[in-house]
Amino acid sequence: MLATVVIVLIIWAFMLMPESGGFYTSLEEALQHPRAVGRLYLRDKQLSEVPPEIQQLKNLWGLYLTGNHISHLPEWLVTNRRIVSLWLCNDEIIEFPLEITRMENLGRLELGGNSIATIPPAIGRLRRLDILNLDYNQITNLPIEIRNFRSMEYLYLHNNRLRELPPEFGELERLTYCVLDGNSLSALPPEVGKLKHLERLSLIGNQLSRLPHEMEKLESWNISG
Repeated sequence: MLATVVIVLIIWAFMLMPESGGFYTSLEEALQHPRAVGRLYLRDKQLSEVPPEIQQLKNLWGLYLTGNHISHLPEWLVTNRRIVSLWLCNDEIIEFPLEITRMENLGRLELGGNSIATIPPAIGRLRRLDILNLDYNQITNLPIEIRNFRSMEYLYLHNNRLRELPPEFGELERLTYCVLDGNSLSALPPEVGKLKHLERLSLIGNQLSRLPHEMEKLESWNISG
């Protein structure tokens, strides 16, 4: 029952995203109206690769491939500058697909529920990201290149293996909502106090004994943990 509710909520959120374009849950139907397709939702289709027929969808901007077995992205997809939203959750991904870092127009990237342990420095190329979801992976650290995420507003890193955050975390100047539950953080860098737009920071299930006094400078924020 809970799984059904979650799926319905995800579809609802995907459909209500502000960009224009028709929403399709069937590739066959989408191919009948290729120029009308803005968002394509292909969850749990047992896909081992991205269907090449998707190339025919010239106005596609959102691609949802969660619950499949896709670990690599084809050249034609990573060079498609129209794609701004990409979902690859629960796809049995072991290594961060480096080719994603070439998709520099991405605004939303969802990679939760995989087995990713390392985030490559090249992720810093994705300067337009405002939503990044890496929850339920095995990530041990974040590269300093996250400082390039000047547009980042929502960051989900819960249930990983983080022991520390780099000082560059404080350069995510537009960060509003951040979830770090279920990691192994014992301290936060003082630079977190620079996050002036931070409204919500969740730290449940970590090993924190105190917060940096620099966070007292933040005018409006809530914390869980």
